[in-house]
Amino acid sequence: VTTTVTLGTRPLTFKSTTLVVDTVPDAFSFASRSGVALNTVIESAIVTIKGINMPATISIAGGEYRLNGGAYTKATGTIKNGDSLQVRHTSATTGKKTITTSVSVDKTTVTFASTTL
Repeated sequence: VTTTVTLGTRPLTFKSTTLVVDTVPDAFSFASRSGVALNTVIESAIVTIKGINMPATISIAGGEYRLNGGAYTKATGTIKNGDSLQVRHTSATTGKKTITTSVSVDKTTVTFASTTL
């Protein structure tokens, strides 16, 4: 947007550009884990969220998440660019069974899976 104001005979111009809101993160993933012990808390690797310029909604199904090494939670929250993200769940109580946790940042959903021995 360009705005011009005339002061006396002199025009003064002011220009502004709005920021495009981007809450869709760059691609990220969690490696699956196999051969894990039965009925054990299994944590994912830590990933850093990049590519967003405004806080985004984060939610989880089938486990818990934490940001920046804080406490784990199941509650819907917000995540910012540069935040570290880790998820966890409890492995299956029987052998050769896979447990999956899904974490969503804005409209991007990523899964973390673990399979017991």
